Amino acid sequence: MREAIYLALGFASTMFVALGVIPSLPFPLMYTPLVLITGLLVLQREGVGPGIAWLLLGSLLLSIDHVAPRMLIPSIIATLVAAIFANRVFATRSVYALMGLGLITGLTFSLVVLLGALFSVIFLATPLPTTLLLSLLAFFLLLQLGLYLGFLAVTSLRSWTLRTFVVR
Repeated sequence: MREAIYLALGFASTMFVALGVIPSLPFPLMYTPLVLITGLLVLQREGVGPGIAWLLLGSLLLSIDHVAPRMLIPSIIATLVAAIFANRVFATRSVYALMGLGLITGLTFSLVVLLGALFSVIFLATPLPTTLLLSLLAFFLLLQLGLYLGFLAVTSLRSWTLRTFVVR
């Protein structure tokens, strides 16, 4: 029960930052996928159930609030790919497994976004956004950096809490 409360508080604080702070940052930082970074950390640390719930609910809230309205379908597909790969390929809790999971998830997300843009160019005759490739590159690099720094933070916090609060 206590872990569920901590996860809910962590999710709420992540959504506050993702909805309030990140969209107001300058160009490269405004594409920081905070919900994806924290969701993949939860997926690796807490298991597939809480991780999928975190990623899907976060994507839904971001699309409802119009921060990322066209990113719901790529987020759902990337979440499903992350869940499959977290169980089968990247089952260990190492930094390499997390970075590999982030690589596969980020590539899946970017590929689905590019396919959606290509579909809209071909069938709907809309122009291709000029900053699409640059924003996807910033998204991907910030995802990898965020996962690495998040892994370091989670590992340090876990060892500090075990040293501080566990009586031997």
